[in-house]
Amino acid sequence: MAWLTRLGWLIGGTEREANVVIVGLANSGKTTLMRQLKPRQISMELLTPPIPLAENCHAEQFFFKGLTFSAFDIGNVLHTQSPWEDLIRRCHGIIFVVDSSDRMNMDPVQIQLQQLLRHPLVKSREIPMLFLANKMDLPGAVSGYQLGDMLHLQNLMSKKPWRVCSSDGLTGEGLGDGLDWLASQLKVICRQ
Repeated sequence: MAWLTRLGWLIGGTEREANVVIVGLANSGKTTLMRQLKPRQISMELLTPPIPLAENCHAEQFFFKGLTFSAFDIGNVLHTQSPWEDLIRRCHGIIFVVDSSDRMNMDPVQIQLQQLLRHPLVKSREIPMLFLANKMDLPGAVSGYQLGDMLHLQNLMSKKPWRVCSSDGLTGEGLGDGLDWLASQLKVICRQ
Protein backbone atom coordinates (compact mmCIF):
# COMPACT_ATOMS: atom_id res chain seq x y z
CA MET A 1 0.00 0.00 0.00
CA ALA A 2 2.92 2.38 0.68
CA TRP A 3 3.98 2.21 -2.96
CA LEU A 4 0.50 3.40 -4.01
CA THR A 5 0.84 6.45 -1.79
CA ARG A 6 4.28 7.13 -3.17
CA LEU A 7 3.12 6.64 -6.75
CA GLY A 8 0.17 8.95 -6.18
CA TRP A 9 2.47 11.61 -4.77
CA LEU A 10 4.89 11.28 -7.67
CA ILE A 11 2.14 12.09 -10.13
CA GLY A 12 0.78 14.85 -7.95
CA GLY A 13 -2.16 13.05 -6.40
CA THR A 14 -1.29 13.27 -2.71
CA GLU A 15 0.49 15.66 -0.45
CA ARG A 16 3.77 14.80 1.20
CA GLU A 17 5.21 15.89 4.54
CA ALA A 18 8.61 17.56 4.71
CA ASN A 19 10.41 18.31 7.95
CA VAL A 20 12.29 21.60 7.87
CA VAL A 21 14.61 22.84 10.60
CA ILE A 22 14.93 26.60 11.03
CA VAL A 23 18.15 27.85 12.62
CA GLY A 24 19.84 31.18 13.17
CA LEU A 25 21.21 33.39 15.90
CA ALA A 26 18.89 34.81 18.54
CA ASN A 27 16.82 37.75 17.25
CA SER A 28 17.43 36.91 13.59
CA GLY A 29 13.65 36.64 13.03
CA LYS A 30 13.10 32.87 13.04
CA THR A 31 9.88 32.92 15.05
CA THR A 32 8.51 35.93 13.16
CA LEU A 33 9.14 34.13 9.86
CA MET A 34 7.42 31.02 11.17
CA ARG A 35 4.36 33.09 11.98
CA GLN A 36 4.36 34.30 8.37
CA LEU A 37 4.42 30.72 7.11
CA LYS A 38 1.22 29.53 8.74
CA PRO A 39 -2.15 30.38 7.22
CA ARG A 40 -3.61 33.53 8.76
CA GLN A 41 -6.86 31.87 9.87
CA ILE A 42 -5.08 29.17 11.89
CA SER A 43 -3.90 30.08 15.36
CA MET A 44 -0.37 29.14 16.37
CA GLU A 45 -0.14 25.62 17.69
CA LEU A 46 2.75 23.61 18.97
CA LEU A 47 3.33 20.36 17.18
CA THR A 48 4.30 17.19 18.98
CA PRO A 49 7.61 16.16 17.43
CA PRO A 50 9.22 12.78 18.00
CA ILE A 51 11.22 14.29 20.88
CA PRO A 52 10.08 16.76 23.54
CA LEU A 53 10.54 20.39 22.54
CA ALA A 54 12.81 22.33 24.85
CA GLU A 55 11.86 25.68 26.27
CA ASN A 56 11.78 28.47 23.66
CA CYS A 57 11.50 26.03 20.77
CA HIS A 58 8.62 26.64 18.39
CA ALA A 59 7.00 24.43 15.79
CA GLU A 60 4.55 25.22 13.00
CA GLN A 61 2.85 23.17 10.34
CA PHE A 62 1.76 24.67 7.03
CA PHE A 63 0.90 23.59 3.49
CA PHE A 64 2.85 24.97 0.53
CA LYS A 65 3.22 23.78 -3.08
CA GLY A 66 1.90 20.28 -2.45
CA LEU A 67 3.99 19.71 0.66
CA THR A 68 3.00 19.80 4.30
CA PHE A 69 5.88 21.49 6.09
CA SER A 70 6.57 20.73 9.73
CA ALA A 71 9.00 23.51 10.65
CA PHE A 72 10.96 23.44 13.89
CA ASP A 73 12.75 26.53 15.21
CA ILE A 74 15.64 24.89 17.07
CA GLY A 75 17.56 27.96 18.14
CA ASN A 76 21.17 28.78 17.60
CA VAL A 77 23.37 26.05 19.08
CA LEU A 78 23.95 22.70 17.43
CA HIS A 79 26.20 20.14 19.07
CA THR A 80 26.71 16.53 18.09
CA GLN A 81 24.96 15.35 21.27
CA SER A 82 22.31 18.06 21.29
CA PRO A 83 18.65 17.33 22.03
CA TRP A 84 17.94 18.50 18.47
CA GLU A 85 19.73 15.54 16.93
CA ASP A 86 16.50 13.64 16.26
CA LEU A 87 15.00 16.65 14.46
CA ILE A 88 18.14 17.03 12.35
CA ARG A 89 18.12 13.32 11.53
CA ARG A 90 14.52 13.56 10.28
CA CYS A 91 14.82 16.87 8.47
CA HIS A 92 14.55 17.17 4.71
CA GLY A 93 15.63 20.81 4.48
CA ILE A 94 17.16 23.63 6.50
CA ILE A 95 16.22 27.30 6.57
CA PHE A 96 19.11 29.37 7.93
CA VAL A 97 17.90 32.82 9.02
CA VAL A 98 20.33 35.74 9.24
CA ASP A 99 19.62 39.27 10.43
CA SER A 100 21.01 41.00 7.35
CA SER A 101 21.07 44.38 9.12
CA ASP A 102 23.39 43.14 11.90
CA ARG A 103 26.82 43.28 10.28
CA MET A 104 28.52 43.05 13.69
CA ASN A 105 27.25 39.49 14.16
CA MET A 106 28.41 38.03 10.84
CA ASP A 107 31.35 36.27 12.53
CA PRO A 108 29.07 34.40 14.99
CA VAL A 109 26.75 33.59 12.06
CA GLN A 110 29.72 32.16 10.15
CA ILE A 111 30.71 30.09 13.20
CA GLN A 112 27.17 28.75 13.60
CA LEU A 113 26.98 27.87 9.90
CA GLN A 114 30.29 26.00 10.01
CA GLN A 115 29.17 24.20 13.17
CA LEU A 116 25.94 23.17 11.45
CA LEU A 117 27.71 21.98 8.31
CA ARG A 118 30.16 19.90 10.38
CA HIS A 119 27.32 18.14 12.21
CA PRO A 120 27.56 14.48 11.10
CA LEU A 121 23.86 14.27 10.27
CA VAL A 122 24.08 17.35 8.02
CA LYS A 123 27.51 16.65 6.56
CA SER A 124 26.61 13.16 5.38
CA ARG A 125 23.43 14.18 3.48
CA GLU A 126 22.55 16.49 0.61
CA ILE A 127 20.05 18.55 2.57
CA PRO A 128 18.96 21.68 0.66
CA MET A 129 19.58 24.89 2.56
CA LEU A 130 17.65 28.11 2.12
CA PHE A 131 19.43 31.16 3.54
CA LEU A 132 17.13 34.06 4.37
CA ALA A 133 18.79 37.47 4.54
CA ASN A 134 16.07 38.64 6.91
CA LYS A 135 15.16 42.18 8.01
CA MET A 136 15.93 43.53 4.55
CA ASP A 137 13.72 46.53 5.33
CA LEU A 138 16.12 47.88 7.97
CA PRO A 139 18.79 50.50 7.22
CA GLY A 140 22.17 49.01 6.39
CA ALA A 141 20.81 45.56 5.56
CA VAL A 142 22.97 43.60 3.14
CA SER A 143 21.43 42.02 0.05
CA GLY A 144 21.15 38.28 -0.38
CA TYR A 145 24.07 38.38 -2.81
CA GLN A 146 26.23 40.31 -0.32
CA LEU A 147 25.30 37.90 2.45
CA GLY A 148 26.37 34.97 0.29
CA ASP A 149 29.76 36.64 -0.22
CA MET A 150 30.16 37.54 3.46
CA LEU A 151 29.47 33.95 4.54
CA HIS A 152 31.57 32.44 1.71
CA LEU A 153 28.66 30.26 0.65
CA GLN A 154 30.16 29.43 -2.76
CA ASN A 155 32.97 27.56 -1.00
CA LEU A 156 31.09 26.20 2.01
CA MET A 157 28.06 24.93 0.12
CA SER A 158 29.78 23.38 -2.90
CA LYS A 159 28.25 19.94 -2.22
CA LYS A 160 24.74 20.94 -1.16
CA PRO A 161 21.87 22.62 -2.99
CA TRP A 162 21.47 26.14 -1.58
CA ARG A 163 19.93 29.51 -2.29
CA VAL A 164 19.93 32.95 -0.65
CA CYS A 165 16.83 35.14 -0.61
CA SER A 166 16.29 38.53 0.97
CA SER A 167 13.27 38.56 3.25
CA ASP A 168 11.22 40.66 5.64
CA GLY A 169 9.73 38.54 8.42
CA LEU A 170 7.19 41.19 9.36
CA THR A 171 5.60 41.45 5.90
CA GLY A 172 6.60 38.09 4.42
CA GLU A 173 8.26 39.81 1.45
CA GLY A 174 10.79 37.54 -0.27
CA LEU A 175 9.67 34.47 1.64
CA GLY A 176 7.60 33.10 -1.26
CA ASP A 177 10.58 33.02 -3.62
CA GLY A 178 12.66 31.13 -1.11
CA LEU A 179 9.90 28.66 -0.30
CA ASP A 180 9.24 28.06 -4.01
CA TRP A 181 12.86 27.02 -4.42
CA LEU A 182 12.87 24.92 -1.22
CA ALA A 183 9.61 23.18 -2.13
CA SER A 184 11.00 22.20 -5.55
CA GLN A 185 14.14 20.81 -3.90
CA LEU A 186 12.14 18.91 -1.27
CA LYS A 187 9.85 17.34 -3.88
CA VAL A 188 12.91 15.83 -5.55
CA ILE A 189 14.33 14.58 -2.24
CA CYS A 190 11.06 13.18 -0.94
CA ARG A 191 10.59 11.20 -4.18
CA GLN A 192 13.75 9.22 -3.52
